[in-house]
Amino acid sequence: MTTDKVTFNGKEYKTRDVRLEEYKVTVKVAEEALDGILFDEEKGYSSREAELLDELIYCFVPDELMDAPDEAVAEYIYDKVF
Repeated sequence: MTTDKVTFNGKEYKTRDVRLEEYKVTVKVAEEALDGILFDEEKGYSSREAELLDELIYCFVPDELMDAPDEAVAEYIYDKVF
């Protein structure tokens, strides 16, 4: 498991690639803290940069899962996204 970081509005957020074996794809996830910064339900995207960044991320996961084994993150995705 390798985490990366993305910087948005001067703050770093964790991202990582997770392999979803059931679908034979690798997806990029990011910590939930970033989700509310990029998009507001009432106002939409905070900027064009936010929209472009959001398009790269498959889903947002709880911050504590960012350091969990890939299998735990994949299980969360299967349970919450599909």
